[in-house]
Amino acid sequence: RINKGAERMVFDILQSTQYSNPIPSTIRELVSNACDSQREKEIAIEILTGVKQEEDYYIRREGDQYSDSNFNPNYYDLNCLNTENNDVVIKYYRNEGVGYCDTIEIIDHGVGIGANRLEGILELGFSTKRNTSQNFGAFGLGAKVALSTGVDFYTIETIHNGKRFKCNCYPYKTDF
Repeated sequence: RINKGAERMVFDILQSTQYSNPIPSTIRELVSNACDSQREKEIAIEILTGVKQEEDYYIRREGDQYSDSNFNPNYYDLNCLNTENNDVVIKYYRNEGVGYCDTIEIIDHGVGIGANRLEGILELGFSTKRNTSQNFGAFGLGAKVALSTGVDFYTIETIHNGKRFKCNCYPYKTDF
């Protein structure tokens, strides 16, 4: 357990101070997540169309730490998965001002973040990747890495199964 009085300190350590090079780490983690989303899309299409089986890519495990990582065919709508674009685009904008004025966009055409993932993605330790046999990700820290740069918040905008979601992520809360 985490001592109640120390929860914010633990959150700060995991969200804000674990990276010695916060900006490069943020870029690396978020681009890796975008690539993972692309790969998840490819895998989901192969499984849902019968080209491959779930067990070709996933290890089925039970327990709270694995429940969000088991393959869930209901998460995906084949009609909404982009089969044409499989790239990840990084856009950097140098803005006027001082401090944290510049912005970066990391755009992918993967599966998107929806359903229970919307809230879970911002929980420390939440991961949809623990049961992948290809072992990409698993600790549930990467989506929070932008907080390590010292920004007050960052924004996630995603499209999942044709629905657009946007949220601002702060160190201790998320506004959808």
